[in-house]
Amino acid sequence: MIDYFLKSPASKITLEVFDPQQKLVRTFSSDDQHQEKHPPVPIAERWFPKPEVLRNNPGMHRLVWNLTWGNSGEPSPDDESEYRKPSGPKVVPGNYTVKLTVDGKQDTQILKVVMDPRSPATPEVLQRQLELGQQIFGETLEARRALAEISSVQKQLADVEQESWRTKSNDQVGSGRSSIGNCENSL
Repeated sequence: MIDYFLKSPASKITLEVFDPQQKLVRTFSSDDQHQEKHPPVPIAERWFPKPEVLRNNPGMHRLVWNLTWGNSGEPSPDDESEYRKPSGPKVVPGNYTVKLTVDGKQDTQILKVVMDPRSPATPEVLQRQLELGQQIFGETLEARRALAEISSVQKQLADVEQESWRTKSNDQVGSGRSSIGNCENSL
């Protein structure tokens, strides 16, 4: 949990978390879009996880960070996908730097993540687990980007196919569609 206090309303707030090697772990912003889309299932809305939101109105606020790595805060091509973006691996115990920027003014604090005393894992095992988790997370994001690109190309081909019905050049579109299908199946 990260608590912060605002004396007056702020127009823009960003919160960045850096690991002990000063690599960006996660970025939060008051500008983030928080309209979660859930798959149509018969489950009450309260059971879905709440998005982490930075409030910019005056007063005391709390951000509950789930201790996971995220993408670097940059938008990805599949941000508009129907389902929630995958979460990154959990951070390992250590001292993390939290930088809060409110309308251009920065404040930095150290956040100490401690080991669960019930866990028998060693720091070396946790580090290897983090490295594997980051590799899997990166490949998952890359696969989602590729699927988003394939979906975009399929939509373009469908548009061209509709247009080609007027010009009768459907053979070219059909061969392009089968090539895209082959690419999608190989993923």
